[in-house]
Amino acid sequence: MSFAQRTGGAAAADALSPESSYGLRGGVSVALVQSIPSPSGEARVALLTVNYLIFLFSILIQGLTISYVVNRLLSGP
Repeated sequence: MSFAQRTGGAAAADALSPESSYGLRGGVSVALVQSIPSPSGEARVALLTVNYLIFLFSILIQGLTISYVVNRLLSGP
């Protein structure tokens, strides 16, 4: 018996789809940075800033280039 059958069928299968993880993009790294003990808080602020900049950069680059990459792959060599 599969996991989807044991846990309720299609609804459980939808919960395990790759699309369900899109909301976590960057969430783990933000949580890790916020868990760093820092007496002055300056290191945490610097790491959070860098973390969010990398997050935004990756989202923008991936979002702006995905159509080009897909078209290039589908068109062949």
